Amino acid sequence: MKTRLLILAAACVVPLAHSQPANLCALVTSADVQAIVKEPVTGAQPLKYTRGCRYGIGTHGDSVTLNFLNTAGDAKAEYEGQKRLQASVKPQAVAGVGDEAIFGLVLIARKGERVLVVEPQALPETRRRERAIALARLALEKNQ
Repeated sequence: MKTRLLILAAACVVPLAHSQPANLCALVTSADVQAIVKEPVTGAQPLKYTRGCRYGIGTHGDSVTLNFLNTAGDAKAEYEGQKRLQASVKPQAVAGVGDEAIFGLVLIARKGERVLVVEPQALPETRRRERAIALARLALEKNQ
């Protein structure tokens, strides 16, 4: 009886695991990030309770964060909610990143049932937008 319950439980868990994005630290390496941000990356640390990753940038304790949000099966609603949170900074639409994306204080992109947030505040302001876009494209590409 216990064996049947374990097999049934495993069968229920496996489909859920495949529908979730993988941990970004495993997909987007420190070398990948360094190639985009053009600054030394001092390490990659998985975020607790999410599939995100924080990459240490430079020597001042700064970081760039990539994070797939838990959409509870409604990525469109989550994306719209994130857009509303950015409304005060008048985010701009970003073409060519997922199904739809905006850039304000952070970059928010939706691709299918996934919503990605890129927090690029540690990057130089003059290159922040372009590098956040490149990081988002890479993360979405590697997490198909």
